[in-house]
Amino acid sequence: MKTQSHGGQRIFPAGRAWIRRSGLLMLDGWDRFRGRRPPLLPPRRLMEDVGWGAFREFGEAFLEQARELGGLRPSDRVLEIGCGVGRMAIPMADYLSTGAYEGLDVNRRAVRWCQRHVTPQYPDFRFHFVDLYNQRYNRRGSIPAASVRFPYPDEAFDFVFLTSVFTHMLPPDLRHYIAEIARVLRPGRRCLLTLFLLDDVASGLVAAGGGLPRFSFPLDGAPFACRIADRRNPEAAIAYPEADLLEWLSAGGLPAVPPIHYGTWSGRADGRWYQDVLVVERVQDRDHRCAAADSSCPTA
Repeated sequence: MKTQSHGGQRIFPAGRAWIRRSGLLMLDGWDRFRGRRPPLLPPRRLMEDVGWGAFREFGEAFLEQARELGGLRPSDRVLEIGCGVGRMAIPMADYLSTGAYEGLDVNRRAVRWCQRHVTPQYPDFRFHFVDLYNQRYNRRGSIPAASVRFPYPDEAFDFVFLTSVFTHMLPPDLRHYIAEIARVLRPGRRCLLTLFLLDDVASGLVAAGGGLPRFSFPLDGAPFACRIADRRNPEAAIAYPEADLLEWLSAGGLPAVPPIHYGTWSGRADGRWYQDVLVVERVQDRDHRCAAADSSCPTA
């Protein structure tokens, strides 16, 4: 299944975003009046970044990814980092027949909607607001992403996934998340990521002016050649050099499981999804993954 927006985020200038939200509020009111919104489908205003019409389609496509590439099982304990309004969680609710799900997000309204609508029907699906600072999604956040500790003990999960999260993270924050993912993931189990990777093909297409978003600028001060779409808001969209990111992941105890599934974002004609899809697997040696962070290993 090919889609141009799976795992992606749209970037709107401030004025256009305000107009769009106003329009979505009106459509939500019209949906309520006509009784058109199906159960477990969030209001349009909470889905401005992911799209209303394809909400279920994308979630079901991701469940297939998780099973095919990530080895997801019905009995697994699952962590989603960046759960949003439950686009991925809702299709998993019936599949995880004896498992459980935890979702974290910086969007308070999205988490509240999931807590009120998903958890009452599926008590083993829990959603938590994390007050992280993010220039794009939570400018009033009180916790730097580079110092957050996920609220779970070591090796608590069988499967971890992040869709379009590393696409909005600066290198120090991303490196810390690698260490935290390795900490909470059980040895031998997998994490699935969607992101923008700059391999030779993508780098060539971007240099020629291709790609969506258009990564037109270098990220100043980065440890390697990251590209950004907006100089004023670097976290709006970030692309990472493939070789450097894979080295960070491997040093953190999360080596990649080949092949990498490249997306269409850069202009590739043969992409299966919009963003690139990368699967990593937690190594057995706890000490090995500590190299991902500058500090010592976290403790339970």
